[in-house]
Amino acid sequence: MWTLRSCSVLCCVVLVVSCAVDEHRTVVLEEDSPLVDSATVSVKADTTAEPSLTPAASIVTHIAKMKTSFGTMEFELYGEDAPLAVENFVLLSRRGYYNRTQFHRVAREFMIQGGDRNTRFNSRRDEWGKGGESGFNNGEPFADEIGETPAMQRGYLRGTLAMANKRRPETNTSQFFVCLRTLPELNKNKIYTIFGQLKAGFDVLDSIGSVEITPVRSEVDGLPVEPVRIRSISITTVQ
Repeated sequence: MWTLRSCSVLCCVVLVVSCAVDEHRTVVLEEDSPLVDSATVSVKADTTAEPSLTPAASIVTHIAKMKTSFGTMEFELYGEDAPLAVENFVLLSRRGYYNRTQFHRVAREFMIQGGDRNTRFNSRRDEWGKGGESGFNNGEPFADEIGETPAMQRGYLRGTLAMANKRRPETNTSQFFVCLRTLPELNKNKIYTIFGQLKAGFDVLDSIGSVEITPVRSEVDGLPVEPVRIRSISITTVQ
């Protein structure tokens, strides 16, 4: 809750939204409910309030150029904010793990999700979205990185690149998602490691996010009717 105080004015705005990203769970989005009208209010400054702090910029350690069947997206990766997630993504990308995989999930106005190697095989269609291996220790899951890093402080912005998990701690493998819009509803719990940000190719992101889908989790959350494939991901280390 945010509160503004003066001698005669008290306005309260409560915003409650809830949403979840995982590999198997239905996404339910709630509409924002602004409760303050547009009337002009004169408020005396509260000189005792703590100054707002802008999160520091994340250090970009790699650039990932993701070529898809819809075009190319370019991401900055934050190797200091999330060293495990970035190393994992870099290792898998350089091994060609993501090549020919599909974005198996599109949730309207929420996110697109990929990274499951099962999607390379039509014979495994029933397993799409359930697979994934990390680049470490024979594919075993790795730890979350959800501390007070600059990326996590900024939250889940439009174009944020984050790890998908099974809504349990330390279950990161190869699956990831990209936010289609800024998602303050995910900031409540912050259980998905943020490890990068889209910097070029927002038109491609929007095109993927608006494809026709076969509903799976809801009418607005499902599998693209026509495959949306990752053709390759090239990695450049930033000196």
